[in-house]
Amino acid sequence: LLDTCHSATFFSGGVRAPDFDRIQRRLEERGIVFIASSGKDEFSFERDEWKHGAFTYAILKGLEEGEADTIKDGIIKIKELDLFISEYVPEITGGKQHPRS
Repeated sequence: LLDTCHSATFFSGGVRAPDFDRIQRRLEERGIVFIASSGKDEFSFERDEWKHGAFTYAILKGLEEGEADTIKDGIIKIKELDLFISEYVPEITGGKQHPRS
C-alpha cells in the first residue's frame, strides 16, 4: 500500500515522475500486491474530519468496519479491499482521487 501526499508533485524540478505501470509490473512479477493512493497526476486528499488521507481512511473503514468484506464471510481478501478502496476513495473525493492497483 503506497499512500503518498501530493503524488502529482512527488518529483519536481524537471525530474520525471516514476513509471507506475513499470513499477507495478515488476512488483507483480515478484508476487507483491501494489495499491497506490492515487494516479501519478493526482493529489492524495486529506480532511480533518477523517483524521487521515482519503486512502488511509478508506483502508481503515474497509478493514475496521468490515465494509470491504463484500462476500460477507468474515474474511477480507486483498481483492475485496482493493475493490472497496477503488470505489470508495473516488466517492469521498468527488471523483478527484483514484487509487491504482
